Amino acid sequence: MRAPADFYDVKGDIEALLVATGARDSFTFEAASLPCLHPGRAARVLRQGREVGWIGELHPALVRELDLTYVRCCLRWTSSRHSASRGRHTGRSHASHRCGATRGGRR
Repeated sequence: MRAPADFYDVKGDIEALLVATGARDSFTFEAASLPCLHPGRAARVLRQGREVGWIGELHPALVRELDLTYVRCCLRWTSSRHSASRGRHTGRSHASHRCGATRGGRR
């Protein structure tokens, strides 16, 4: 059985995608502090200095409260797309996860 993904796996996956698309130099990761995320295992994702998302593991207290039994990683990605028909930017928000979070030992 494969070990569960953690914060560093998810960050590495994002970096690999950025390298594969040739966009790696446009993005940086910055340590973040969000109350719902594990201290030291959270980062803001910046594109040319502007926040476009964040990644992190859920805070251990929240994991216990929710009775989760699996590694808990979160990813939030926001993109701005130019709408040619309207001539303006529209914000699109996409949330995803690569976590098999479980409750009460069930998967």
